[in-house]
Amino acid sequence: MITRFEIDGFKSLRDFMVDLEPLTVFVGPNGAGKSNLLEAIGLLGRLASMPLEEAFKLGRGRVIDQFSRSGGEAGKTIRLAVEVSLRSTPAPFQDGEPPLPVRYRYELVIERRARPSGVEELVVSGECLRALADKDGPPRREIILRHEDEDGRERRVLIAPEYESWAGLNYRCPRTHAALAALKTGSGTYHINLDFPKELTAERAALFEEYADFRNTNSERGWRAVINIITDELSRFSLLQLDPARLRDSSERTDSIALAPDASNLPTILADLPAPTLGEIRADLVSLIPGLAGFNVVPDDDDLRIEFKLSGGERLPARLASDGTLRGLALLTALRVEPRPSIVGVEEPENGIYPGRLRTLLSLLREITTPGDEASPDSAQPATQLLLTSHSPVVLAAFRDRPEHLRFMDLVRRDGQLVTRARTVGQLNAPGDGAHVVSLREVDALLQAAASEAAE
Repeated sequence: MITRFEIDGFKSLRDFMVDLEPLTVFVGPNGAGKSNLLEAIGLLGRLASMPLEEAFKLGRGRVIDQFSRSGGEAGKTIRLAVEVSLRSTPAPFQDGEPPLPVRYRYELVIERRARPSGVEELVVSGECLRALADKDGPPRREIILRHEDEDGRERRVLIAPEYESWAGLNYRCPRTHAALAALKTGSGTYHINLDFPKELTAERAALFEEYADFRNTNSERGWRAVINIITDELSRFSLLQLDPARLRDSSERTDSIALAPDASNLPTILADLPAPTLGEIRADLVSLIPGLAGFNVVPDDDDLRIEFKLSGGERLPARLASDGTLRGLALLTALRVEPRPSIVGVEEPENGIYPGRLRTLLSLLREITTPGDEASPDSAQPATQLLLTSHSPVVLAAFRDRPEHLRFMDLVRRDGQLVTRARTVGQLNAPGDGAHVVSLREVDALLQAAASEAAE
């Protein structure tokens, strides 16, 4: 799970930072930067699994449009940082040795660099992955991955826990790849490097002995496993942009086994789910939509389609179902597909859903993503982290008594530029707290204003 996200230089996000929950709801007016935030997290996920240029070209707008502008000119640098908490220890050492840490911080710096011809290229100018102290644990010094430049060539260094001298693997990969993406795709080479002074103290001699066969040690396998797991965690981000018109269509039997961003292959996904998972989705959808008794995926020549069953026994094809029914089914499915995405982002889940049912849907989403103490910490399929954006007072009211899930997004002027900020909900204890915190009184004022507008 991502616990903190920072970015500087992406569209309206300058020196932006936000702490995230298993379920986080970003509320704010249109144009405040909510979509930019989901795009930025999606960009980070793509950067962990593909070359820079490809990752940017899959974003919204031209490559240069994704860099923040100042004075009409696009910036040259985007800086990203993310803190990740792994739900279980990914790769323990041998019996009797301490497990690997659970918390990590990954930092990445991307630059637009001009070639002699005037053509620009995207390159990684900085990268670091380090272990953080576990909660209430001792401080840690481990740096797992560190970026260096050498003779104009990009160099990534995978190292063991940092000491006065270090031992590890020199990993070389293209300048146009983050090390995570290069490791995932096999682009690059590495070799063992042991860097110790000739005169070894007893302590350093023992350290040298520990890493003399570094390639085959459990330590090296453990850190490589951490990198692979973090890469997987970041790259399994799913941004849903649901289109009810596409949800009404059939889908091919041979369609992708991953849920499409518009959920157009929903029948195929549902047909492939295990029966218990499908039963959970049915039960939740029935509790959400009055008069609905369930649904089935039925063959339609070479395709598959969804057919709903009403409480009176009638059958209703998906092409005649309401937008809210289809969107609700897609959302409930997105959080239970296998393998589950690590993060799902959804813009404006309120679209097409009756306000009373919207509250029920939000309650279901909260139960799925924050299952509480009864959930098994050793589950092979941990809950998906959910990020929602909304400007609906119904959504705000639904989380008014659970303010830890809320983040207020708006635009403020900084250094002559309009930039996005995110604020938590809490108490204002000092005059300057309003720049970072929204009080419950302000939340209630917004809800009252919305109620007054609705009544007019």
